[in-house]
Amino acid sequence: MIRTAQRSHHATFLGNLLIGSYAPGNSLSHRTPLWGKSLLCACLLLALAVTGWEVALYVLFFCFILSWSAGMRIRTLLKIVYTLRWLIILLGLYYLFWGTWQNAVDVMCTMLGAILISRILLTTTPLPLLLDGIIWLLTPLKLLGISPERVGLMLALVIRSIPAIMDSWGALQHAAHARGLPKRSAWRLLVPLVVQTVGYAQITGDVLTARGMEL
Repeated sequence: MIRTAQRSHHATFLGNLLIGSYAPGNSLSHRTPLWGKSLLCACLLLALAVTGWEVALYVLFFCFILSWSAGMRIRTLLKIVYTLRWLIILLGLYYLFWGTWQNAVDVMCTMLGAILISRILLTTTPLPLLLDGIIWLLTPLKLLGISPERVGLMLALVIRSIPAIMDSWGALQHAAHARGLPKRSAWRLLVPLVVQTVGYAQITGDVLTARGMEL
């Protein structure tokens, strides 16, 4: 029973690992207004996108410090890198053989930096406040006949759905491991994952319909 609880907690942790969820705190990032955090995140993403590997490395280091100051544990930061280890290795090998090591460092720093930037924003800002800011930012879309509230609702569903799908995948992996299914047969879990994802989408749609909300 203890192992089952630990596996369930581990699966839930993986679901929020890369995306993140709001964690109350009193850090500088928590106290900074949404517009200030959004402006900082936009500048950091722009720096990652238009500069070379040297600046990307500095930005990544700054993101690590900022994440740590916002309450993220060093173990969590290392867990993110460990979770993405195969993607990092494949990208590194690709750019080492068909590019340059500078490109490899730039791409990996950009990827990790973008993940940390999004986590900083999501873990230090309540989701309703974040969505209100997005809706305000999208207000000009009313001129095109597009409802900012509807766009905000879709973004909220995406933010909530990705961890839920990752949780389902983690639970399926642990269930398969408990039944002795080899790791090389993990592809067999794709059909149950699709079924659970479709079921989650149907339940979400039914809840929205019951509340008189439509996308």
